[in-house]
Parts: sequence; C-alpha cells; structure tokens
Amino acid sequence: DVLNEEGNKMAFLRDVCLVIGLQLKQRSFKFDEPIDLKDEKISYAVLPFQFDDIVNFVETVKHLGPQSNDAKLLFEEGKKFYNLRRFENAFEAFTKSIQIQNQIYGPLNKHSAHCYNKIANMHYRFGDFVQAINYQYYALLIYEKVAGLDHFL
Repeated sequence: DVLNEEGNKMAFLRDVCLVIGLQLKQRSFKFDEPIDLKDEKISYAVLPFQFDDIVNFVETVKHLGPQSNDAKLLFEEGKKFYNLRRFENAFEAFTKSIQIQNQIYGPLNKHSAHCYNKIANMHYRFGDFVQAINYQYYALLIYEKVAGLDHFL
C-alpha cells in the first residue's frame, strides 16, 4: 500500500490540498490513529488536522493544458517496441516523443520523465550503465521538480 509510509501520507495530503484549494498551517500532522468512519459519534479530536489548522481556501482553476496525440502515440509505440525487444525502434520513438513534448509542454513535464525512464531502462539492459544512470538521473530530476521530493511517483 502506497499510503503506509509517513512521507507518502504527507505527499497525498499536499496533493489533496492542491486539488481542492485548501491551505493548512505548517506543522507535523499525525496519521497514526485509526479512525472508525462507521462510528456515528466520531470525535474531531482524532482527525489528523483540526478546523484551526485551516488557514485559507483558495480558488482552484481547472483547465486542460495543451495535449499532443502524436507524442502520446509515439510513447505507446515505443513501449510496444520495447516489449517486443526492438530496442532501436523503441529508442527512436521515445526520442521523438521527448522532442515533441519539449516543444509543447516545455522541458519539465512528467511525460518526458516517463520517456527518459524508459530510455534509461534500455541502456541498463544493453549494459551501458553510465548512460542508464544519466537518463535515470534526468528523469528523477524532472519527477522531483514536477511532483515534489516526497511524491510517490
């Protein structure tokens, strides 16, 4: 279970707060105590945060960003070639997908990080560990910038 670790619970709380527009006080929250949601007389004191911890509600704007079907199709094609062990074709498809995604989304996006992760996997399988580490490091940097240090991505 992803939420078993304390850091993942904090990352999950941060994601929920970002989605609903909730700002909380900065403090250490405790997620240890189990809560029986079937109990009709549940006490608010057992919840991880209280009403006093809420600083503000902010407006969240939902929008669809630019999307590229070509980049998505190239990534799926690269995965298909990867599973068929046609690594040269997979590398070419992932590289083209990264180029398109960088033009549309910019260099820091999770889709490019997924491609870099797959390319690192291919270099690892070929035994080119230096290149594998470089690509994996780059994917990790993007994941940290996009999702945060303690995100479970």
